[in-house]
Amino acid sequence: MAEEEEPHPSEMLLAALGACVTASIQANAVARGIPLRKLEVHSRGEVDLSSLWGGDRRPHPLGFESISIEVHIEADAPRDALRRLVDHAVLWSPVANTLHDPVHLDVALVTE
Repeated sequence: MAEEEEPHPSEMLLAALGACVTASIQANAVARGIPLRKLEVHSRGEVDLSSLWGGDRRPHPLGFESISIEVHIEADAPRDALRRLVDHAVLWSPVANTLHDPVHLDVALVTE
């Protein structure tokens, strides 16, 4: 029996970004009267995890060094209308904005 691998937390973050952008594109396409025949969003990121596992001990930022999104759309609409649709989705995506703009992170330790 093959052992199944669970997604890494970094992969889950990329999946959340892709899902958020996909939902926004779909919703705004409906609102703008643009029927989509195909919509695929692929997200990928470059991350250096060597410090986490004890390899590279130089002080440097952890986490993604870059993230990219590729949007594949098939629709009967001009390319500039689809570009505006994608740009709007990214601009109003809560996940994209959390990644793009600094966000306050509050961590509390609670012990029993």
